[in-house]
Amino acid sequence: MRELEASSREGSRVAIKLEEKGLIRREKELQGGRWTYRLFPKRMPASIESIANCPCLLCKDNARCDPTTTISPKDCVKLTEWIVALGESAPDALDEDALGEDSFAESMDPR
Repeated sequence: MRELEASSREGSRVAIKLEEKGLIRREKELQGGRWTYRLFPKRMPASIESIANCPCLLCKDNARCDPTTTISPKDCVKLTEWIVALGESAPDALDEDALGEDSFAESMDPR
């Protein structure tokens, strides 16, 4: 919180609100003789690598593509093929149950 120039009280309030919204989980731990909370994200933000090869990025119809029009992502063959290829190359990545929210956060634990 020092980088943000925020007090521990402000940081604690933010952490509690994030936990209430289901965005993080907090674990109490003893660090340097003081009790504190370690925060773990429940979901990781998307990275640019996750969409780098998405056909939508260079599609000539991108500006007109909308689920309510004739040019729609629901009917796009290129988008469907890309999503299927993602699932084939990393089947566990698309399976939400493969790593539950808690398991995912635990896998990020630097301890």
